[in-house]
Amino acid sequence: MEFGHDADRSSLSLSDTQRLIEMTGCYFLTSGDRISQVWMFRHDEPSLFLQASIQIGTDRFSIYLADPFAGLQPILLNYDTISTDDPVKIGFRPTAILDSNVVTYLHNICDIRLPT
Repeated sequence: MEFGHDADRSSLSLSDTQRLIEMTGCYFLTSGDRISQVWMFRHDEPSLFLQASIQIGTDRFSIYLADPFAGLQPILLNYDTISTDDPVKIGFRPTAILDSNVVTYLHNICDIRLPT
């Protein structure tokens, strides 16, 4: 089976994505596989957290927030999500991880501003 390519999105077309979801669903339902998981990112399901990676600050000091999902909402396909019509809750917590340079900088700012 061949899938079409949407050059504007650099991903599968929406109809091909739907076919892939259907094929994955058939696999889970016929095999009964309760261990495997498939994560998908569809361009019609934007993230509720970041729409893209962003840089905040000035030329002198800035913080970069990397969005590993490229502004898309992760979608889980597994036996549980395919075999029910009920919504499956997936716990995602947006997290910002600070590197040591940022932590040192913030620590210095707090040390200067906090009375001793």
